[in-house]
Amino acid sequence: MSEDATAGPEFLGQALTPEQRSQLLQVYTTERQDGQNNQIVVFAIIAAALTYFVASAGFLMGHYSGGSYKGVPSLVLLGSPLVPLALVSILVLTFSVNMMRTKHLKELERLLALKVGKGVLPSSVRDTNDVWDIKPHFSWLAVYPVLVATADIPIFIITLAYVLAVMLPGSSWPSYKMLIFVFYCLVIAIQAVGLLVAGFHPRFKTKFVHE
Repeated sequence: MSEDATAGPEFLGQALTPEQRSQLLQVYTTERQDGQNNQIVVFAIIAAALTYFVASAGFLMGHYSGGSYKGVPSLVLLGSPLVPLALVSILVLTFSVNMMRTKHLKELERLLALKVGKGVLPSSVRDTNDVWDIKPHFSWLAVYPVLVATADIPIFIITLAYVLAVMLPGSSWPSYKMLIFVFYCLVIAIQAVGLLVAGFHPRFKTKFVHE
């Protein structure tokens, strides 16, 4: 793509050559499809994590007696949080990729847009992104980040609760157990920060010409 075609906001869709427009449409279509596929991945990860939590909780409760877990090897017990931690990490990475993809889709829509009076044609990517985008100023759209928080925070609470349920029972805390516990807590904190970065950091955001 030539530099002149994308040098500034005034170069909208009609400034593109037919070949450039066709290439951008192909990229746009592919990215939209990948975004839809990632939504399926997110639901699959959540379902897998919940299934693991329920199955693992039932297993642990069946072996809990006298303030500790009986008949469960220490390696299996202390390593069991790795599975939900890995799933949550994949969930955060997938969400971050979706936010970055949305940014590029918005830019592609800007380049492919047609002028309509003083604005451009409506953008489904831009409009639906208002649900996930965290606004720096107050507006009625601020209710959506609150709903997003109520969906995200329980994920980390449940994961941390599971780690505590695995680690706390038992009277002894050898050094390796303490190191594993600190590692798990650090991973959960990093995951939470990663989710916040995807919502706040300018690297994941872009603006339309008319915004």
